[in-house]
Amino acid sequence: MGLASDMRDRLQLRVYREGPDNAGHHFEYFDTVWAAAEAIGAGRYRFRVRAHPDLRMRDDLEPAMQVVYRGRTLVVDDILESGPRVEVTLLAHREIIENIDHLATGTRRIKSWP
Repeated sequence: MGLASDMRDRLQLRVYREGPDNAGHHFEYFDTVWAAAEAIGAGRYRFRVRAHPDLRMRDDLEPAMQVVYRGRTLVVDDILESGPRVEVTLLAHREIIENIDHLATGTRRIKSWP
């Protein structure tokens, strides 16, 4: 179990919402929490936060959740309860979007990685 003094970073949690009649999809602000952040390489992060009633397990990620950390938007991959009703661990990664133009065929597409 982590100490509150370790949680020095602020995270903004955002959740995906669908608009009426399947139009106007967007991410909206959900909550702001204190976290202990740890970079684990290749654009991936581990965040330890205090238990939150809406962050219990992977099912709470549906359809999608994002974290804004130091101005970067990260996609949440998994939620792990590291201490029952005390602490939750969020695993997230940085998603990089590239526009790719294929000059020979004139096609355009968007590639997301990692």
